[in-house]
Amino acid sequence: LVTEWESLTDYHTGDLVTRWSSDAPTFKRNPELIQPDHYTFRFISALAIVLYYDPTFALFALLGIPFSALLSKPLLKRMRDNNQRSAAMNAKLYGFNQEAFQYPDDQGFRLIHFYTEKLKSLQKDYINMRLDFQKMSILTSVLMSIIGFVVSYSCYGWGIYRVWSNAISYGTMTMFLSLSGTLTSSVNSLTSLIPTAISLTISAGRLMDIVE
Repeated sequence: LVTEWESLTDYHTGDLVTRWSSDAPTFKRNPELIQPDHYTFRFISALAIVLYYDPTFALFALLGIPFSALLSKPLLKRMRDNNQRSAAMNAKLYGFNQEAFQYPDDQGFRLIHFYTEKLKSLQKDYINMRLDFQKMSILTSVLMSIIGFVVSYSCYGWGIYRVWSNAISYGTMTMFLSLSGTLTSSVNSLTSLIPTAISLTISAGRLMDIVE
């Protein structure tokens, strides 16, 4: 409110309100991003136990991480682009709706048809943007599920082989299988924080544009 107003003329008022009402509360809604200690502790402790009893089993338990990293790289870029486009589209929709309701006298100039077509166009662009991202997300989820199955059955197979060769006991194998699930779930929990981090980054950038 104390900014030189001339510097804000580059932004539509709808865009400014969106940054204030949507981007700023994003930080308030996501405090868990700065406290991933629980997941990290579970991962480190489970990995330490597995390494203590049988380091070879840790290789199979962590087999999916490199593949997940390769798959996540293009997805992260798409997520970042989608968040930026989504924020810009929300601002554009908000600004359009603001103008449509702010100037009802335009009905006298027979502009209702123009407003309707413009709104349909904006909504179509938004739907196409979301569908494009959802297709990418679904494909990535399917590939990650396949990798998860491969890792799980690899752990089972390796555990059975180690028991059969008398390298470990059946109880040790059971412990390994349980801890492999803990390792996988901990990694997935930490990975799930990435979309939140991207959203926070985009919101921070949009707010810094105004601050600067």
